[in-house]
Amino acid sequence: MITIGYNSSNWLKMNGPQAVTVAIESGIQNATVGITIGNLIINPETGLSILSIPSGVYGILMYFICLPFVFWYLKNHK
Repeated sequence: MITIGYNSSNWLKMNGPQAVTVAIESGIQNATVGITIGNLIINPETGLSILSIPSGVYGILMYFICLPFVFWYLKNHK
């Protein structure tokens, strides 16, 4: 998702910091949208719906995926 967000931002002629922001935000917000949709499809009695678990895992792992991207950008675009 980071790659799609970054490339689409560049395609829309956004500058470097804006492209990075779009890439990170689109990746992180997708987890929240997935959890919400999972809970709307199957309304759980308690806790999260089983459909929300993959989005929750993605939301946690997204931070680990995002950090190397940020370090790469900072190293190559000073």
